[in-house]
Amino acid sequence: MAEEMVEVHFSLPLGNVPAKHQEAAQKKAKKAYVLELLQQGDISAGRAAELRRQLCLH
Repeated sequence: MAEEMVEVHFSLPLGNVPAKHQEAAQKKAKKAYVLELLQQGDISAGRAAELRRQLCLH
């Protein structure tokens, strides 16, 4: 079965946030998304680990 790509996008009304902080927040948001899919049973633990490696979310 072919996997489809899922795109997640959101915007927040924020002032100047340092790039370093934006990067850290985006990384945490991706990790939270993967963990939520795992918790809901939509993906397996193995798939969650694979996604975390692919996204460098160690």
